[in-house]
Amino acid sequence: MSRRRSRGAGPGALQRRAAKEESLLDGNSANTLQNFFQSAKRATRKRIAVDVEPPCSSFPFLGYQVSLPEGIQPYKTQKKMIVKILMGLNAKQNVMIESPTGSGKTLGLLSSTCEWLVRHKMRVVESIEKCPVHGQEAAAATAQATQQAVVKQEEPSPKANLDLSPLRKHSDENVLDDCIIIDDVKLDDSRIGFGHDILEQANKRYEDDQEDMIITQPKQLSPDLFEAGEPKADEETKQPNCTCEPRIRVYYASRTHRQISQVVKEFSRLIYGHKLKHTILGSREQLCVNQTVRSAPDLTAKCKELLNADSGLGCQFREKLKALCPQSTPKTATRLREYIEPTVWDVESLKDSLGERPISACPYFAATRVLTLDSDIIFCPFSYLIDPIIRESSDVHLKNSVVILDEAHNVEDFCRESATFLFHDDEAMNAQTSMAEKCDEIGRDLGAKRKVATAAAATYDEEAQVVAHTQEQLRRMEEYQLHLRNMERYIKQMSSWIQEVARPVKKKCEEGGSWGQTPFRATQSSFNDVQKFTQTMNFAEIHVSLERHKLLLPEGDKTADGFKTSYQQVCSAKLDDEEADPDFLISRYKPSSEAIVFMEKMLHFQTFFLPQGNSESYRMNVLMEEEDSNSFATQNETFSSADVARRKGWQTTVPNPLDLISGKAPRRSGQKVLDGWKTTIGLWCMNPSLAFQGAFSSVRSVVLASGTLTPTESFESELGMKFHHKLDGEQVIPPEQIFASVVNTGPAGLPFIATYKHTSGQDNTFSRELARVCLSVSERTPGGVLCFFPSYRLMAQLTGEMDRIGIMKRLKSVKAVFSEPRRSSDLKRTMDEYSAAIQKPETLGPDCTGAIMFAVFRGKVSEGIDFTDELARCVISVGIPFPNTKDEQVLEKKKFNDERRMKSPSDTANISGDAWYTVQAYRALNQAIGRCLRHQRDWGAIVLVDQRLSAQLSPQAPNKISGWVRACLRGYSNYGQFERELEGFMRARSRDVPTERHVLTEE
Repeated sequence: MSRRRSRGAGPGALQRRAAKEESLLDGNSANTLQNFFQSAKRATRKRIAVDVEPPCSSFPFLGYQVSLPEGIQPYKTQKKMIVKILMGLNAKQNVMIESPTGSGKTLGLLSSTCEWLVRHKMRVVESIEKCPVHGQEAAAATAQATQQAVVKQEEPSPKANLDLSPLRKHSDENVLDDCIIIDDVKLDDSRIGFGHDILEQANKRYEDDQEDMIITQPKQLSPDLFEAGEPKADEETKQPNCTCEPRIRVYYASRTHRQISQVVKEFSRLIYGHKLKHTILGSREQLCVNQTVRSAPDLTAKCKELLNADSGLGCQFREKLKALCPQSTPKTATRLREYIEPTVWDVESLKDSLGERPISACPYFAATRVLTLDSDIIFCPFSYLIDPIIRESSDVHLKNSVVILDEAHNVEDFCRESATFLFHDDEAMNAQTSMAEKCDEIGRDLGAKRKVATAAAATYDEEAQVVAHTQEQLRRMEEYQLHLRNMERYIKQMSSWIQEVARPVKKKCEEGGSWGQTPFRATQSSFNDVQKFTQTMNFAEIHVSLERHKLLLPEGDKTADGFKTSYQQVCSAKLDDEEADPDFLISRYKPSSEAIVFMEKMLHFQTFFLPQGNSESYRMNVLMEEEDSNSFATQNETFSSADVARRKGWQTTVPNPLDLISGKAPRRSGQKVLDGWKTTIGLWCMNPSLAFQGAFSSVRSVVLASGTLTPTESFESELGMKFHHKLDGEQVIPPEQIFASVVNTGPAGLPFIATYKHTSGQDNTFSRELARVCLSVSERTPGGVLCFFPSYRLMAQLTGEMDRIGIMKRLKSVKAVFSEPRRSSDLKRTMDEYSAAIQKPETLGPDCTGAIMFAVFRGKVSEGIDFTDELARCVISVGIPFPNTKDEQVLEKKKFNDERRMKSPSDTANISGDAWYTVQAYRALNQAIGRCLRHQRDWGAIVLVDQRLSAQLSPQAPNKISGWVRACLRGYSNYGQFERELEGFMRARSRDVPTERHVLTEE
């Protein structure tokens, strides 16, 4: 029976719920809500008939019965994976899984973890029953002690006024802040159950009606409640200890929302989707259904503007969700689930379910604020767990959790980026402007209100209560004004810091020309012709510059604590309560989001930088680049109009309409470092373990998984965490369906060495030979061909040479030719055209057999897109994609690793700069060649063009290429032999395996 049926909301339950919700609304609203529940009741009945548990088959592993979809026999790799994960979860240890695409990685991760979690929930129930605090014995003791205390009230005793209010209401002032309510039973946050369906048996011990009753922990009650007789005056009361199993949630994270949707789709195939509750964390961009907000250029800013307590118009979807869920409790979340279909829903299903109701509720706040309360498994992108700013603003609680990081091949880079903070001069200017305006505004209003209050008190004989109320409101405003001024002073100091550290680079920008033998670098982007000047400083210089401007905020320092307190008070989410005096609203003086984020980044940076030993992990980079009015995108990013405004130093805050009418110019504070130039101060983190440990130090287990983790030696060193259980999964595709090759020489017998030295010659020998290889492979391969290059330079060099010697015309006769677009906005159109050319090649010419895509490693095509079957019958990999040696961050990272290794030469876990550099190259290579071969029946060829890769043919060579590729890898020094064997492979596979038609999708 499905979970929804077992919770089945009958007509009586729905009517009672509707009646309860009606009390929150007036007349017409209540009638509308009644109609909503009647409609929901009909929808629920319909859903019960169709939304049933999927059939499954169970397999024994380590004493667990792991369920998989019916008809599926687990692969050998899946079995190993399940065993490794169960071992890790049982022992509170970490797991690293490399499992090739198509080997059932997602199902293996979900089924093993969910089965373990279901069993753990059973252990939670058993532990509650045996717990001396929350079990049967505690309930009986509490009842007996309560009865004795009531009897004692009738006797003359110093304890006659014993307060039993904690047993009767939720307003007990002694309730610990770190406790939360789970179905009316209050337990410590680290030792709680899972919600109504799990605690139901334990809750039966308590009184029948617990709607308004909170049972607090006995240690919060009077000691008399636990004594059968009168305790001795000098005898300390011994408190029982809670022995409940800790609450454990699973956080399943992947890189993108599209990947999360695929994971949820797999989750729906498992029976665990009907045993465990889930939610999905996403942004307003993914979840908002308010068309007014969606039409705004900045959804988040528009949403916050509508919800602003002072000036906002409100959001009908948010208000309707508040009416449906007036209390933030797990029981409320469980009720809300009854109106979402199907049982296992993704983002689109959630939006459809809530959007189609007679009363539409906000999917964003439902998924991220309400449904998190009772969820057993939470799906989200990496950023919600690793990025400290996003994590703190989300309902994420990682203590004792199990964390799965899927597609984790780039997790090291993601962690470094999450602990890296950028500050822009235009951002500083806007933050200063906002703070100055709010300080002026509250100063003017305070002066006026003081005069009015003084005059009123002198003129009228007002009641003392009214005078006291006015004085209290003025005191609140004065206190907030003080916090605003503190924050304004700190932001001014930050702006001064930016001006000072950028001064040497500014001087060079003004002088122009070559910098010669200086610590500075001058570069020019080939994409948008923007000139850049940059300088990088070490951690000691960071510390000195911050200290000089009084920006350091160490723990325990009185001044630092004052700044932090002011920041917290200014940014408080709820500055006014619902009954606040409209004449004294504090929220109207809250500064802009840009000002708050500007200071927030500095505070978060210092949580990483100041702890002992961490500062050495940072470098400070000053970058100044010409502002290009015609450039709205770079190679790796695109910008909204608001982003473009921030890049150029334009004002991004909404101007006061009265100023526009009166012609009054908005007040501006601060200044740019140099007009016409954008200045960015980058506080670069060189050590990803700072962010990784900061996020996951208190979790039960971390599971890293990907199809391409090789080389794996850097993970433990870079992330600072030991992985006790590791799996290098085997390919499920039979060897005869894989043609993996290293091409050492070209058609003319010239060696392929794709280094800058060998590819930049004026004779273009390398490009000419490579052009012939691309044509030869395309002529012999049906369907799609992907060709990856280490750089855009080499890709452009090849296509230019093809045009020059006439090979491009011949290539276009057999393949439609595409190049990876530099703008992300152009990617979908390009991929659609590529897919269409493969689906119907006959429309492009009589000899056309598909398409070829030229792309770069680490680009948009190299990961995240599923090239199934004929969409990629061959992958050509040119060279080894080492990171750009001119990239300042790459150079600093190599230096950092070398310095760390020199300080601890005996620590073999620390890898050198060169070793890290090599790992980055081969991991990108493995990710790109993984675009081919996506499932067990798939087949294709992998062509590695670089004789340096022949070293991987030796069994004694270090594992740099994925194991399943090495197992099939063959080397060719005779290009003719390579052509013959490739052609034979393609003919055999095309004859034996019928071609399937597919559409490109993201992973």
